[in-house]
Amino acid sequence: MKNVKQLFLLLGLATFTFGLLSAQSDPKADKILKKSQADFERLKDVAADFTFTLENPNQQRPIVKKGSVILQGDMYLVKFPDETIVSNGVYLWDVLSEDEEITKTDFDENTLSPARVFTTYKDQMKSRYDGLESGKHKITLFANDKTQDIWKTELKIDQKTNMVSGATMHNRNGTTYSYSLANVKTNQGVKEGTFVVNESKYEDGGWLVNDLTE
Repeated sequence: MKNVKQLFLLLGLATFTFGLLSAQSDPKADKILKKSQADFERLKDVAADFTFTLENPNQQRPIVKKGSVILQGDMYLVKFPDETIVSNGVYLWDVLSEDEEITKTDFDENTLSPARVFTTYKDQMKSRYDGLESGKHKITLFANDKTQDIWKTELKIDQKTNMVSGATMHNRNGTTYSYSLANVKTNQGVKEGTFVVNESKYEDGGWLVNDLTE
């Protein structure tokens, strides 16, 4: 699930809460970020396909995973071919299809999630506008706190939709985490039960359910 947590960091870019950026921030970048945030907050839900790429200096080949995501506030559903992560804002389920195993944990204020992850960066980043490329605003964010693992994040924000369409995050150890979004749909409505896992259904099928909730 470690790679999935890095994915949440990236997906958090689509729901960030930057607040007031540092005085060193680029005014144009700041304006675009705030507009993107405001437009996103008006959406009821978001669904998209994505490609997640992890590159490490110690690995010969990058790790590439494709999946889909549905977001609605603190609730989300992330699907990979071999793994599904579901949260209803109260619990989080990690469903491993190959192992036929589910791990259920509590979702709290410290849980890494798309909707919350960037609140930790509030007032701790400066921005730079890097121009327009293929209809995408390019913005680079730098962490003011030198102890942060992620020291630089490169964003692409669609000029027409104001949605974050991709990002690359740079770790101080040389690792990069990237994602790109496709087939983004908004305000489509979410079926009841989307953000809950029916544990008894899986248990009846012989799956192992690890309940680690308090």
